Amino acid sequence: MNTERALRFLDLQALVNREIEVYGQASVELADQLTELTDQLTDEEIEYVLEFKTESMKKVNVKALGNQFSIFGNRGNVWSNTAHAYQSGRGNLCGTPALSSNHAAMSGIEEVGCPECLKQIAISGYVQVPLNR
Repeated sequence: MNTERALRFLDLQALVNREIEVYGQASVELADQLTELTDQLTDEEIEYVLEFKTESMKKVNVKALGNQFSIFGNRGNVWSNTAHAYQSGRGNLCGTPALSSNHAAMSGIEEVGCPECLKQIAISGYVQVPLNR
Protein backbone atom coordinates (compact mmCIF):
# COMPACT_ATOMS: atom_id res chain seq x y z
CA MET A 1 0.00 0.00 0.00
CA ASN A 2 1.19 3.50 -0.86
CA THR A 3 0.31 5.59 2.22
CA GLU A 4 1.84 8.70 0.62
CA ARG A 5 -0.60 8.48 -2.31
CA ALA A 6 -3.57 8.01 0.03
CA LEU A 7 -2.55 11.05 2.11
CA ARG A 8 -1.92 13.09 -1.06
CA PHE A 9 -5.48 12.17 -2.12
CA LEU A 10 -6.84 13.46 1.21
CA ASP A 11 -4.91 16.72 0.87
CA LEU A 12 -6.06 17.24 -2.70
CA GLN A 13 -9.65 16.45 -1.79
CA ALA A 14 -9.47 19.02 1.02
CA LEU A 15 -8.19 21.64 -1.47
CA VAL A 16 -11.03 20.87 -3.89
CA ASN A 17 -13.56 21.08 -1.04
CA ARG A 18 -12.12 24.42 0.05
CA GLU A 19 -12.32 25.86 -3.47
CA ILE A 20 -15.92 24.74 -3.74
CA GLU A 21 -16.69 26.30 -0.35
CA VAL A 22 -15.05 29.62 -1.25
CA TYR A 23 -15.71 29.95 -4.99
CA GLY A 24 -18.69 27.67 -5.53
CA GLN A 25 -16.64 25.38 -7.78
CA ALA A 26 -13.21 23.83 -7.98
CA SER A 27 -10.67 24.68 -10.65
CA VAL A 28 -10.60 22.28 -13.58
CA GLU A 29 -6.91 21.59 -12.93
CA LEU A 30 -7.49 20.51 -9.32
CA ALA A 31 -10.57 18.48 -10.22
CA ASP A 32 -8.61 16.70 -12.97
CA GLN A 33 -5.74 15.97 -10.57
CA LEU A 34 -8.17 14.54 -8.03
CA THR A 35 -9.83 12.37 -10.67
CA GLU A 36 -6.48 11.08 -11.91
CA LEU A 37 -5.29 10.31 -8.39
CA THR A 38 -8.60 8.63 -7.52
CA ASP A 39 -8.20 6.31 -10.50
CA GLN A 40 -4.73 5.32 -9.25
CA LEU A 41 -5.83 4.34 -5.72
CA THR A 42 -5.85 0.63 -4.94
CA ASP A 43 -8.66 -0.99 -2.94
CA GLU A 44 -6.35 -1.12 0.08
CA GLU A 45 -5.58 2.60 -0.23
CA ILE A 46 -9.28 3.44 -0.59
CA GLU A 47 -10.01 1.45 2.57
CA TYR A 48 -7.20 3.34 4.34
CA VAL A 49 -8.65 6.69 3.21
CA LEU A 50 -12.14 5.75 4.39
CA GLU A 51 -10.84 4.50 7.73
CA PHE A 52 -8.72 7.63 8.14
CA LYS A 53 -11.68 9.88 7.40
CA THR A 54 -14.03 7.91 9.64
CA GLU A 55 -11.56 8.14 12.52
CA SER A 56 -11.04 11.84 11.82
CA MET A 57 -14.77 12.45 11.92
CA LYS A 58 -16.01 10.88 15.11
CA LYS A 59 -18.94 13.27 15.13
CA VAL A 60 -19.94 16.05 12.74
CA ASN A 61 -22.04 19.06 13.60
CA VAL A 62 -24.92 19.10 11.14
CA LYS A 63 -24.44 22.84 10.62
CA ALA A 64 -21.03 22.11 9.06
CA LEU A 65 -22.79 20.21 6.26
CA GLY A 66 -24.68 23.22 4.93
CA ASN A 67 -28.28 24.34 4.66
CA GLN A 68 -29.50 21.29 2.77
CA PHE A 69 -28.84 19.08 5.83
CA SER A 70 -30.61 18.63 9.13
CA ILE A 71 -30.38 16.19 12.00
CA PHE A 72 -32.81 13.27 12.21
CA GLY A 73 -33.31 10.47 14.65
CA ASN A 74 -35.83 8.44 16.63
CA ARG A 75 -35.69 7.90 20.40
CA GLY A 76 -33.18 5.09 20.02
CA ASN A 77 -30.85 7.37 18.06
CA VAL A 78 -31.16 9.98 20.80
CA TRP A 79 -30.34 7.44 23.53
CA SER A 80 -27.43 5.91 21.60
CA ASN A 81 -26.12 9.24 20.26
CA THR A 82 -26.37 8.00 16.65
CA ALA A 83 -28.47 10.70 14.98
CA HIS A 84 -28.53 10.73 11.19
CA ALA A 85 -27.63 13.38 8.63
CA TYR A 86 -30.82 14.07 6.68
CA GLN A 87 -30.35 15.66 3.26
CA SER A 88 -33.31 17.58 1.87
CA GLY A 89 -34.80 15.78 -1.09
CA ARG A 90 -32.78 12.62 -0.43
CA GLY A 91 -33.38 11.46 3.14
CA ASN A 92 -30.92 10.03 5.64
CA LEU A 93 -27.49 9.58 4.05
CA CYS A 94 -27.28 6.01 5.33
CA GLY A 95 -30.56 5.06 3.68
CA THR A 96 -32.47 4.48 6.93
CA PRO A 97 -36.08 5.61 6.36
CA ALA A 98 -37.12 8.71 8.28
CA LEU A 99 -40.48 7.35 9.43
CA SER A 100 -40.66 8.37 13.09
CA SER A 101 -41.01 11.68 14.82
CA ASN A 102 -37.73 13.57 14.75
CA HIS A 103 -36.74 13.12 18.39
CA ALA A 104 -33.14 14.10 17.64
CA ALA A 105 -34.16 17.58 16.49
CA MET A 106 -36.70 17.89 19.31
CA SER A 107 -33.96 16.98 21.81
CA GLY A 108 -31.59 19.62 20.45
CA ILE A 109 -29.00 17.17 19.12
CA GLU A 110 -26.68 18.82 16.59
CA GLU A 111 -24.06 16.13 15.93
CA VAL A 112 -24.32 13.31 13.42
CA GLY A 113 -23.36 10.06 15.12
CA CYS A 114 -24.63 7.37 12.74
CA PRO A 115 -21.51 5.51 11.53
CA GLU A 116 -22.93 4.90 8.06
CA CYS A 117 -23.96 8.56 7.68
CA LEU A 118 -20.44 9.59 8.76
CA LYS A 119 -19.01 7.21 6.18
CA GLN A 120 -21.20 8.72 3.46
CA ILE A 121 -20.12 12.22 4.56
CA ALA A 122 -16.47 11.15 4.30
CA ILE A 123 -16.90 9.52 0.90
CA SER A 124 -18.86 12.45 -0.52
CA GLY A 125 -16.64 15.13 0.96
CA TYR A 126 -19.56 17.16 2.33
CA VAL A 127 -17.30 18.38 5.11
CA GLN A 128 -13.68 19.35 4.84
CA VAL A 129 -11.94 16.67 6.87
CA PRO A 130 -9.30 17.85 9.34
CA LEU A 131 -6.06 16.04 8.61
CA ASN A 132 -4.81 14.98 12.04
CA ARG A 133 -1.23 14.00 11.28
